[in-house]
Amino acid sequence: MDSGRGLLVLACACAAGFCALPASTATNGDAPRVSGPLRLSSSGCHTAPSGRTCAYIYELDRTASGDPRAVWRAYWARDLSVRPAEPGTCTTEVAEGLQWGTGGRPGPAPAHTYPAIGATPVSPGVPARLVVDAAGRARVPGRLEQPALWPPGIVRGTAGAGRSIALWEGRTTRRVFFTLGAEVRNPGTEFGGGAETHAGVSAPCSVVPAPGPGFSARLSPSSVKNGGTGWLQLRVPGLKPRLNFRSGLISFAGAGRATYTVTEDGVKVADSADPIVVSGRTAISLKFDPGHYVVHVVLRGTTGTRRYSLPLTVRKPSS
Repeated sequence: MDSGRGLLVLACACAAGFCALPASTATNGDAPRVSGPLRLSSSGCHTAPSGRTCAYIYELDRTASGDPRAVWRAYWARDLSVRPAEPGTCTTEVAEGLQWGTGGRPGPAPAHTYPAIGATPVSPGVPARLVVDAAGRARVPGRLEQPALWPPGIVRGTAGAGRSIALWEGRTTRRVFFTLGAEVRNPGTEFGGGAETHAGVSAPCSVVPAPGPGFSARLSPSSVKNGGTGWLQLRVPGLKPRLNFRSGLISFAGAGRATYTVTEDGVKVADSADPIVVSGRTAISLKFDPGHYVVHVVLRGTTGTRRYSLPLTVRKPSS
């Protein structure tokens, strides 16, 4: 896994993960659909060979907010420049985020976010929506909406002081395009984005396990012909993105560990040697001579340890 370029790299210099947006420069085709008492106060787009990134700042009309002494601001970003998977790998997790504050210090936590806090199934074309209603106090709420371009998978939203982070989990070799939004009360004078971070597996996407809530270990297939490959598919829950507020860098925490031992008639014939880092999910190829084997797996994560014994048959060649 690694960190790439900043999410909101616009036509201005960024420091400490922040970038001040210029006056409105984005074209209408890039912007979300707006309804209700929202005013666009700033926007900007950056186009590079890898794609296009646009960001927007809206303000909710104070007379409609029910909170006239406060500034309720909505941030919206659309990133179409995330890189595809490296050749021979499958992208399994990608994280990006938004951040806001003043003088390099984080602002308050958001009232609403897109993606919402928690886990949400996603697929291409599902609308991205952010309600801007002064945390439910607005007499007339606003709304931002735009078709999202997520690949099929799960998006997990988290938030904290001065930040909102989205983690996409799935299986793809293509680019993972992000749409992000946040509603914040008195957020501060600075706004920016966390650097994209991703994890991948050196295996075909077809053999990578699907994202899910719990531990999992299985063989696919569990019976192979002579010379064939059995894929040990592992999932360890607990992977989370973290945003360093001052640097704007996102990293992953909570990766699991896996070890395995392969026996034939109770005798060890192979093992993993060193623990395998599992950034959410992975797939390991196993090839053996004809015989009947048991793959003993130990998975360790932030929420505990699980053990599995998985039978594997390698069939003899046909005579």
